[in-house]
Amino acid sequence: MKNKKYRISVVCILAFLALLLIIVFVQTRTSGTEPQKRVTQNTSKEIYAVGHNGEILQTEFDQAKQFFIRSGISEQDAELQAKEYVFEREALFQDAIKHGYTVTDDEIWAYLDELKQFIETADNKEDVEKAIQQFENEDAYWQFEFEVYKKDLPIQKYVESLEKEFKENQSLSGDADVENSWSEHFENLKEDLADAENFKLTE
Repeated sequence: MKNKKYRISVVCILAFLALLLIIVFVQTRTSGTEPQKRVTQNTSKEIYAVGHNGEILQTEFDQAKQFFIRSGISEQDAELQAKEYVFEREALFQDAIKHGYTVTDDEIWAYLDELKQFIETADNKEDVEKAIQQFENEDAYWQFEFEVYKKDLPIQKYVESLEKEFKENQSLSGDADVENSWSEHFENLKEDLADAENFKLTE
């Protein structure tokens, strides 16, 4: 029961963050356009950065940057935080794949069904509905989410496994402040993985 509650909590947190990014994406794509214009599925393959194993699309960086700008920080700081975020996310994804953490299409759609249920009770349900309306149709919106979670779900599986293993080891060693220890360890891990990828900007 405890594991189930923890999993639901993780689902809700990640769903909320994903919804924020989707809303930012829609607002960015529709700014300066006619109100009734619909967002078409993004097919741009312009590369922002390339690492030893992975690559980051320009659209991934742009979405992250807009998210941080809308959080209230300056554009310069948003660019730095977005760069760090996309580097660490891609590095985590590549490491997850290396350690055998994959996801099937069925798993993604099952996760999206949970996300849909989360939306029904979310405080920002109206914002999400407005975001969906900016796509060609609801199916296009969920197809966009499907692409997002191709990376996010393997990362989620991997991080949950790492956290479980770390906390079990810390408990055995008698560390009373396990949560803070994990947070510090995870931040260091993300930095190390991003450094190992040695991302290079394509510009």
